[in-house]
Amino acid sequence: MLKLVVLFYQAEDNKALEDYFYNQYLPMAVKIPGVIKIEVTQLYTDLKKVFLKQEDLTPVYKILCEMYFEDFQSFEDGIKAPDGVAIADNTVKIAWELVTVVIGDVISITPEEYEQNPTFIRRFRHNN
Repeated sequence: MLKLVVLFYQAEDNKALEDYFYNQYLPMAVKIPGVIKIEVTQLYTDLKKVFLKQEDLTPVYKILCEMYFEDFQSFEDGIKAPDGVAIADNTVKIAWELVTVVIGDVISITPEEYEQNPTFIRRFRHNN
């Protein structure tokens, strides 16, 4: 499985950022062909700052958006489709300074599965 991660930085006007994300970005994202699911996380606190006992606990990022695809080919096909091109163009025009975008392979393992086979994760990393 492949995951596209879009991290939206805190903005000077977070209300405008949230308006853009929920009223423009997300409605376009759900139309990208090949998207299996989308997870959105509103980020509230930077735990590193908590541990360092800083006063301002605001995280660097405001919104974490994760889009899942079956594989790299599905991702590539979706991004090249009209809806994929539209969201990319829109993001570049409106929010480029506010985003970091990365893609990666996803593995899922439960604690029970890890207990049964702790070498699984090491083997996965070496295969890349």
